[in-house]
Amino acid sequence: MPLKYVFPVFLFSLFLALFMIAHIGSSYWLDELYSVTASNLDVFSMIGLLSGDVHPPLYQLLLTFWIWIFGDTPFATRTLSLFFSLLTLSIFLLEMRKRATTLATIVGLLFLATNETFLYYSLEARSYSLMLFLSTIVFFMTVKFHETRKLPLTLCVSIIALSLTHFFGTLFSLVSILSIWIREYSEQKKIITKGVIPLLVSLLPAMIWMSVFVVEGGLNYAGRNFWIQIESPLSTLSIQMNAPFPWLREVAMVPYYLGLTDIASTSILKALLKIGCFLIVAKMAFLVFKQGSRFSRLTVFFTAMIVAIPLIIDVHTPISTQKNYIILLIPIAIMFSLYAEAYKNNYRFYTLFFVSIVIACIDSTYYLYKFKVLPLEDWDSASNFMLSRLDCKGSDACYYFDPGNSGMSHFDLWNNLVFNYYIAKHDPSLALNRTTVLNSACSPTLITHDPEHLQKAIEFASLNSCTTRVFGPLVVVITGKALPGEPIR
Repeated sequence: MPLKYVFPVFLFSLFLALFMIAHIGSSYWLDELYSVTASNLDVFSMIGLLSGDVHPPLYQLLLTFWIWIFGDTPFATRTLSLFFSLLTLSIFLLEMRKRATTLATIVGLLFLATNETFLYYSLEARSYSLMLFLSTIVFFMTVKFHETRKLPLTLCVSIIALSLTHFFGTLFSLVSILSIWIREYSEQKKIITKGVIPLLVSLLPAMIWMSVFVVEGGLNYAGRNFWIQIESPLSTLSIQMNAPFPWLREVAMVPYYLGLTDIASTSILKALLKIGCFLIVAKMAFLVFKQGSRFSRLTVFFTAMIVAIPLIIDVHTPISTQKNYIILLIPIAIMFSLYAEAYKNNYRFYTLFFVSIVIACIDSTYYLYKFKVLPLEDWDSASNFMLSRLDCKGSDACYYFDPGNSGMSHFDLWNNLVFNYYIAKHDPSLALNRTTVLNSACSPTLITHDPEHLQKAIEFASLNSCTTRVFGPLVVVITGKALPGEPIR
C-alpha cells in the first residue's frame, strides 16, 4: 500500500496532538492530583496508598519514574499521556497498513485523531491514554494469533500490563482470551487448551491486586452506586455512545443554545441521537461481520463484548463512565475503516462520515479549550486565593473540609496530600489542616468536588455572611468572614 497517501493523514493526526502541548500547563484537577501526589511518594508508600483504590498500580509506577526524570509540573506529567497517544496512532497506522487499504487506514486515523475522548485523555495525567495504547497492542496481537495460530509473547506481556493499568483493561484482556478460547475450543473440543493457559496466567498479577483491593474494603462498593450513577441499561448505552461519539452531546444542545427548545426537549433530542447512532453502529457491525474475514469478525466481537459485559455488570454495581470506554475507540475506528473499504462507492456514508469529522474537530477544540485551557478545577488559583486571605485576615491556618470517607484511612491520607499539593508549592512552610465540620472561624476553608459538600458550604456561607469564590465548576474556597465589596456567589 503506498505510504505517500497515508503519511499526510498521520502527520495531520500528529499535528493535532502536538498542537495541544501549548495548553497542557493549566492547573491539575482532583483526579490528576490523586495520580501526581501518589507518584510523588516512594514506591512502598505509594503501593500502600493505592491498595485501597480500585485502579491497579502500573500507571502510577510509570508516572513515578517519569516524575523522577522530568518533574511533577502539569506540563511534564501530561506529556506522558501524550506520548502514549502518539504511540497508539503509530501502532494503528502500522497494523492497519498490513490489513486494510489506504482509504480504510485514512478513515480510521481521521476517526481517532479528531475524537474528543482520544484528545482529551491524551492531555490528562491519568491512566486512560496508557490503557488505550495497551489495548491497541492486545487487540492487534489477538488478531495476529488468529491469523498465524501462534501465541505472540507480546500478547501475554501486554495482557499483564493492560490488566494492571485499569479494571476495564482487565475486561479487554478477558475479551481477548475469550476470543482465543472460542477459536481453540471449536477446533479441539477441549475446555482447557494450550493457547489459553499462558493467557490466564498473565491475568494472575491483576487478580492478586484485585484481591488486595477487596481485602482493603473493595466489597463496600459492591451492589451500590458509590459515585457512578447508572439508572438503567439505557444509561449505560448512552455512556457507551459518548466515548466514540462525544460530539452528539453538543449537537443536541444546539437548539437549546439558539433558544428554540427547553432543556427537557434537548434531553429527548440527545437520547434520540444516541439511539440513532447506536442503531447505525449496530448495522455497520452486522455488515462488517458479513465480510467474513477473521479481522472483521474479531473487530465486531470485541465491540459487542465491550458493550454487552458492562451492561450486565451495571445492573448490580455501576462501573460505566465515558472515560472507561476509551477502549472502544480502536475497534470502532477499525469498524469504520472496514466499512469504508467494503462500501467505497457509498457516497452517502462518506458525506456523513466527513461531516461528522468536521463536527468532531469543532467539538474537540471547544471541549479542550473549556476544560484544559480553562482548567476543569483551578486548584492552583484557589490555593493562591487562600494564602492571600491569610495575610489580610491575620489568620495563621487554612483548612480543607473533609467529613470522612466511611473510615477508609487511605483516603484520609490521600486527601491530605491532594489538598496540600498546591499550598506546599506556594508556601512550603504552611500546611492545610483537616476539618470535619464547617465553623465560623476567620480562616479560609477549601471545599471540593462533592456536590453535597458544596451545597452545605454555600448554605453555611449565606447564613454566616461569608465570602465564597468559585474556581472552576466544582472547587469552592470559603473565607470565614465577608470582605467589603465581595458578593457571595
